[in-house]
Amino acid sequence: MRTIARAVFSRVLILALVVAAFSMVSATAEAQAPYTFTVIAESPGCARFCEGHLPGLAMNARGTVAFLGCLGAEPDRRCGIFTGRGGPLTLIAGLTAFPGNGIADNGPFTTLNIPSINSFGTVAFYGCHTTQGCGLFTGVGGAPTLVVGTGGPFSDVGASGGWAPGISSDGELAFQGCLTTGECGIFFMNRRGRINMIAEGGALAMNDDGVVAFLASGGLYTSRRGRAPVFVADVRFPQGFIATNIPAISGDGDVAFLSCFVPGCSPSDAAIFAGRAGHHAARLFVDAATFGGFVMAPAIDADGTVSFYGCRADDCGIFTGPDPVVDVVVQESGPLLGATVGSVCCFGPPFVLALDNQIINRGRIAFAASLSDGRRVIVRADPVRSRR
Repeated sequence: MRTIARAVFSRVLILALVVAAFSMVSATAEAQAPYTFTVIAESPGCARFCEGHLPGLAMNARGTVAFLGCLGAEPDRRCGIFTGRGGPLTLIAGLTAFPGNGIADNGPFTTLNIPSINSFGTVAFYGCHTTQGCGLFTGVGGAPTLVVGTGGPFSDVGASGGWAPGISSDGELAFQGCLTTGECGIFFMNRRGRINMIAEGGALAMNDDGVVAFLASGGLYTSRRGRAPVFVADVRFPQGFIATNIPAISGDGDVAFLSCFVPGCSPSDAAIFAGRAGHHAARLFVDAATFGGFVMAPAIDADGTVSFYGCRADDCGIFTGPDPVVDVVVQESGPLLGATVGSVCCFGPPFVLALDNQIINRGRIAFAASLSDGRRVIVRADPVRSRR
């Protein structure tokens, strides 16, 4: 597990380094209706190679954003998993010193991966602890708790290569792992600590009600609180696509996913669909041809709103519908926080498109962007209609 975790961390650490020198200052400004924008964390620059990488983001129903990143400047940069809503940040899990990269000691973890967060602010993540070993941890601030470790029935926890586990509002957990018997897949742990294997699946998403969405055997499935999976739709992943296809699930159990109309399509022919287990066939939300570019990385809200990452011509951004003008949330070359957006989703040209799917909740959308004035920011977009 340490070999896998260190390999994953080498990738994720690069993501983390781009979030250097975050100030613990809230800044809210209206850029373009119907959203206001709150800075969760900010970096004045990138001291290391950072093109195309995204800090792993997750957001709960209260607008708290969890991310993997670094604070301060070299040689006193301190890295780990943090949470924030626009004010002071809370350290959830800190990384040990890495002097060669200007990282000072910030805690007992040698590796950390992308977090997830439930409605009460509890964060779940994979990591390797200097004394407790590797596994699945939870935390709210203070000392994190090792929930499932390597040893006993598990030879590996978090075998997916860095994608986030899931955590419900009741503290139920969904995670990827491998048993000492050789079986690997998605596992569910209830509030009493009982663990059962759901399926031999890939990347997963979990909502606050404990419903897990995942891909397996060419299809999308959901499982409620560890029960037998229910088929939702066939999924045909585009050939040559450079991103991991992670399904999204809302608080109401609706799912959104990327697929092709026919097998073997190119990324420019892909589409985003939405549906629910046991209902009619999944509905088309947006296709690349209608949008005029390519679409990927959907997220879905409880009211059925789907957000996604899309590109047209030379500009990419986050959108909530097929109209790139009316449905834009933030877009390259557009205004944001008194500057012009240089890139959305990634700090640099997005040749690595790694988007988490817990980025929309109650109309709020979390994203990372670089700005024309040199700032690199993690931002929460709040719809004006929901503000009081």
